[in-house]
Amino acid sequence: MNIDILLRGDTRNFLPKTIINFEKMILTPLQMDGHSLRLFYVVWSDENSKEDEILKKLSPTDFIILDKKTQYDKPGFAQWDVFCMGLDMITHHQSQDYSSDLTLVLRFDTLWKQPITNWLRPNDAWDVMVPWREYESWWNHHNRISDTFHMVRTNKIELLKAAIHSDFEHDVVRKLMSEWDIPCFLNKYDWNYKKLSYISGMHDVNTLRGIPFMSYWLSYIGHHLYRPMVREGLNVTFATNGFYDSNTYNTIGPKERPTITNNPLYILVKPDVDNCIYYHDDVNISDLVRYGS
Repeated sequence: MNIDILLRGDTRNFLPKTIINFEKMILTPLQMDGHSLRLFYVVWSDENSKEDEILKKLSPTDFIILDKKTQYDKPGFAQWDVFCMGLDMITHHQSQDYSSDLTLVLRFDTLWKQPITNWLRPNDAWDVMVPWREYESWWNHHNRISDTFHMVRTNKIELLKAAIHSDFEHDVVRKLMSEWDIPCFLNKYDWNYKKLSYISGMHDVNTLRGIPFMSYWLSYIGHHLYRPMVREGLNVTFATNGFYDSNTYNTIGPKERPTITNNPLYILVKPDVDNCIYYHDDVNISDLVRYGS
């Protein structure tokens, strides 16, 4: 199978350790299974970024480097704008001579606990694979899902983008925001999004009890994509059964909390690999970031 892999987001100080894990748990297992791979990335660059190291290490087919100082959260450069920018790059590289069957959209700040070939199931009948349902009560209430990664059939990319741009869930989320006091999401939004909405004219700011609706929406579209994807006719599946937290880390500080659930697939390394505090004993982080272990 021809597989395109898109890495997205900040590199910060995650490299080179997360790249070792990426090679160990993603690249090598897929290659060992006989898949043909191409790599792409879209990355935010600042004075601490290591995009040159990524270029040297990964030899991507194509890449986009964005200036974090001048473009971050500006009109057209919100998180999901950049996500779609990466998908457009993948689409641009499809041709009669070479086309991919599957596109994997992953993040730089992920440590994979096990080889991707243990759970990807590329020959099963699905269009989009996301990690899992997020918390049983949230799933039952509004079909909330994790958005850390997306596996999509390459010929379904335009439908996934249509789901991202859909306003189908707006009323659902407004109702959700008015009914539920969701920790960390309603009280921890980024005012940059509110400013962006006002100055750009690209987004309507809808205020509900003093909370700008679009500030939440622009940050957390991915958690509310399940029903828009289904509405676009996509067959959505999950990498693993169960109900888990999207975030798998805890850091020193008053605003962070220990992971509630222990998922079988990955750890998000915040703020970096060396200072990631992980409260479960199913894996050893040092083993995940070195070869041959």
